[in-house]
Amino acid sequence: MRQSSDVDSLAQLLALRRLVRTVDALPRPSARWVRRPEETPRWAALLAGSFNPPTRAHLALLDAARAAGADLVAFVVAVRSVDKETVEAATIEDRLALLDAIARRVGAVLALTNAGLYVDQARALRALLPTTRLSFLIGYDKLVQIFDPRYYDNREQALTKLFDEADLLVLPRAGAGDDQIRALLADPANRRWAAKVTILPAPPSLDVHLSSSAIRAGSHDNDLERHLPPESAAFLRTWQPYRSDRYLERKAMLDRAEREGFG
Repeated sequence: MRQSSDVDSLAQLLALRRLVRTVDALPRPSARWVRRPEETPRWAALLAGSFNPPTRAHLALLDAARAAGADLVAFVVAVRSVDKETVEAATIEDRLALLDAIARRVGAVLALTNAGLYVDQARALRALLPTTRLSFLIGYDKLVQIFDPRYYDNREQALTKLFDEADLLVLPRAGAGDDQIRALLADPANRRWAAKVTILPAPPSLDVHLSSSAIRAGSHDNDLERHLPPESAAFLRTWQPYRSDRYLERKAMLDRAEREGFG
């Protein structure tokens, strides 16, 4: 395992593994910084996801939040992701290392949480940023999920708590534009929270770039640099985490280093 790259540093990966275990063991919901802000922001846009892998589409979302006036943009990673427990994945240590390198380059921050639902993530991030306006940066599909009753024991109570802590910045996608978002918010079941949802103009580059699931499927392996930030593209070309025994060897090397007390 090469030592020249942050993503390939055994010491960094083992430190991230320890942080993941620490956060997972904290009372829920809790969060800790992986890369913290230098000063308290007025308005933070939070992009939560599994980032499996981080793509240029994720960066386009951050750009849209900055254009709307957010003075801090943050990647938020859950120790366990809702609805994604069985997705074939790069390890959380590798994804955090990639995000940390990307965040450093683009002027973002990175938080790790043991909460999966937005309502709990809002409470966890509120403890880190008590005086900051918090806005989750999401697409139309996530907006539908947030209002979906199946994710809640008590939807009314959970959404009230969510919108007490944070609001939503929503970007349309192909096939689900402003009209579809407004129709969802006009539903009598959702109308009381409509003022907490702001529709942002989608940057033109958003529809050009592939989703993480499309990247994992492998149909664009020869065009990674078009759809991935350089950190992700280099990592996928070197380790092929979604279709290579080489990546199994990498994970085994990290496990062995931990057993031997490296770092």
